[in-house]
Amino acid sequence: MLTAPQQNFLQAIEALDLEQVKRLLAEGLDPNFIDLDKGPAVSVWSDGLFQWWEVVCEAYEAGQPLSAEQKQAQLQVHLDILEQLLQANANFHLWDAEECYGPLWDAASAACVPAVKRC
Repeated sequence: MLTAPQQNFLQAIEALDLEQVKRLLAEGLDPNFIDLDKGPAVSVWSDGLFQWWEVVCEAYEAGQPLSAEQKQAQLQVHLDILEQLLQANANFHLWDAEECYGPLWDAASAACVPAVKRC
């Protein structure tokens, strides 16, 4: 069972609430835990990154591709959260029991070169 700070941390990652992520990590939260339903916190982050990629793809398929600036603006919070996770020594090799691929795979399949380079 997750503690309240761990639950809040996953919610902050899902909501892309960078300030909450920073606050919880600054308070000493260890990001290396696994939620039985969502998997490790790093997987929750990479799921959000993949959602960013789906938005990019859907815009392209709708004939209204995002500009490079729009993609970067929407991506930045994901990269900022990634940096916080890395600084907190998050283990990017943690996978949940059902996951065949980890966060690095998600970043690569989202064609997110900056995240792949940082992972």
